[in-house]
Amino acid sequence: EGDTGRIGIGTASPDEILEIEKNDTVYLHLDGTTAGLKLDKNAAVNMAYVFYQTNGSTNWIVGVPASGDIGDGSDFNIGTSSDAADSKFFIDSGTGNVGIGTANPDRPLKLVSSSVSESFGIQYTGASGASGGAGIRLEQDDGAVMADGHALGRIVFKGAEDTGNAISEGATIVAYADENWSGSANAGALAFKTTTGTTPTERMRIDSSGNVGIGTDSPRKMIHSYHATTNIVGLFESGDSKALIAF
Repeated sequence: EGDTGRIGIGTASPDEILEIEKNDTVYLHLDGTTAGLKLDKNAAVNMAYVFYQTNGSTNWIVGVPASGDIGDGSDFNIGTSSDAADSKFFIDSGTGNVGIGTANPDRPLKLVSSSVSESFGIQYTGASGASGGAGIRLEQDDGAVMADGHALGRIVFKGAEDTGNAISEGATIVAYADENWSGSANAGALAFKTTTGTTPTERMRIDSSGNVGIGTDSPRKMIHSYHATTNIVGLFESGDSKALIAF
């Protein structure tokens, strides 16, 4: 087009250095033993993106953002604009951490949502039955055999303790090996912790025999309640005229 250096295919007025226009389906076909499309930016402060638009309006931007916008200039991002606030899927090139709804993942996978209370969902569509249903698997494997007392996995409940977004632990559920493991021994226990002040403390444990310990991590009976400083270790209360325990 004139002296602009732009090339138009199907148009005499290209908006970019190369524009292909056709009032029909348009494909770009690269055919070879090795085929690829290379986007090479000359500095971290610049971007290398593929824009998906409808009538000139951007719907999605996919690629490597500028360091002044998101990340350090070498990360991968999918978003609705080049702003960090519009990032939907982000991969940190240094750590490999993945962020969904955040451009600052501080864990291998971090999901952030400000509009949905249940920000993570798993749906199982297989046949219903005793072995069906959706699930989450937490697995510990560092190449060593699990020993008695080793943690198998944990669910931690945290929240901000101040306006500076300092995050603290409020409660935790931990699964432990309840014996030294082998091919024929895989006993496990569940511990429930809550935080008083700033210290998470175990309150209840279910061992591999099904015994429940309250105030003890070594329950000797089906229900074992222990307190180090009081004689009253249990209370049974009923809204009826009396409380009964059946034997």
